[in-house]
Amino acid sequence: MAVMQRRRLLVLASTYPARAGDGTPAFVRDLAAAESSRYETTVLVPAVPGSVGDEVDGALDVRRFRFFPRRWEDLADGAILENLRSRKSRWLQVPAFLLAEANLGLLGLGIPEPVPSWGGLLRDLENLPAVTSHPEMLAPAALLFLTVTCFHLLVPSDEYHV
Repeated sequence: MAVMQRRRLLVLASTYPARAGDGTPAFVRDLAAAESSRYETTVLVPAVPGSVGDEVDGALDVRRFRFFPRRWEDLADGAILENLRSRKSRWLQVPAFLLAEANLGLLGLGIPEPVPSWGGLLRDLENLPAVTSHPEMLAPAALLFLTVTCFHLLVPSDEYHV
């Protein structure tokens, strides 16, 4: 008798509670928990202060990825826009956050098609013969480089106090 394996679901989010009642909106957790009755659900989210790397949250397998040195890795702790407004030094984390998303996309763990993402756009660069005959395929890599560089130049360095 063959045992039917449940289908798997990967949930990607930019914020997720580090622990119950920590003030972070739990809508992603609630949606993932609702889907866990039908799917084997893994949640991939950025690490935040007070969170553990991998954990089981009810029926959810929660995996957190590091994108910045632990001491300052607090961009995704709560609402990202509010965190950026409250302390300008958090803007330093944005390029690392974008690069982490691009790397996850390259590994096939990023946002699925048809939604565009940095990693999805860069995945086309794996076909080297196509890139050599169509150099315009390098445009997403150039734009990612330009975006990360602009974030570093966005706020004068004397305003960063970490």
